[in-house]
Amino acid sequence: MSFPTLKAFIFDMDGTLVDSKLDFDAMRAELKFPEGVPLLEHIDEIRGQVSEDEVQYFFDVIHRHEREGALASELMPGVVDFLEFLNEAGIHTAVLTRNNREVTDLTFDKWDLSFSKVLSRDCIVRQKPHPEGLLKICEELEVGPHQSVYMGDFSFDLQAAKNAAMKAILYSPEENRELESEADLTVRCYKELRDGFERTFLEPLGLSLPN
Repeated sequence: MSFPTLKAFIFDMDGTLVDSKLDFDAMRAELKFPEGVPLLEHIDEIRGQVSEDEVQYFFDVIHRHEREGALASELMPGVVDFLEFLNEAGIHTAVLTRNNREVTDLTFDKWDLSFSKVLSRDCIVRQKPHPEGLLKICEELEVGPHQSVYMGDFSFDLQAAKNAAMKAILYSPEENRELESEADLTVRCYKELRDGFERTFLEPLGLSLPN
């Protein structure tokens, strides 16, 4: 039995490739948003109830926190080696993030990371968990969702992958039973992912390496 070839490995950025230590509770408190609400969705929800100046203020606060996070970011251990492995295997690497493009570029410039395709929130209309960004990446890389995987650390990442009909991979160094139940596979660290890529990653997902 032949498996589909993995042609694109798509990553979330913060919490997956880097740790920018963003404090979303602090952001919500500064913005006077209710506890636990997703920031971008809450802004969309109240946009008609506040002025455009207030909306701009919300995004300015978010951008300030994100920029500080990019400058303070730490690279997840093993990322560089894993990206090199994917490139050598002929697998596209891509990123879909809810951060804006300036912060995304700043983060990747800091760590000298490059990808086949990067989409930030500025590049799409509907954010994760909507599949728009993932499907756009597949279209531009000329690969099918069934030939792609998306790895992230949050429920929106897993939901976006499912909505795009691609495999949903959870990156979680610590046990997280709730999110693990939503994922097709959980990755604890990049070294283990690289060392057991075919046996413990591709085979359970029903995928194969490019020839």
